[in-house]
Amino acid sequence: MALAGLTGSAAAVRRMLRSLRLVCKVRRKKRYNSYQGEQGIVAPNLLNRQFDATSDFTAGRGIRAHLFLNPGLRAS
Repeated sequence: MALAGLTGSAAAVRRMLRSLRLVCKVRRKKRYNSYQGEQGIVAPNLLNRQFDATSDFTAGRGIRAHLFLNPGLRAS
């Protein structure tokens, strides 16, 4: 409509497109994804330690701020 020199609201344009059974394909923007794959080199397990995926993680409210405590990984 703008190219033809006509003006109108977005709702009027949508009604006109619906009455003519026209569909506008809108390309969605690609969302940001920071994943870049595996990074760096994994060090060899020289001590042959067996780590499990669980860790003790505690969160709580302190006097002035939030506290996050993680004593470390447990070795089996």
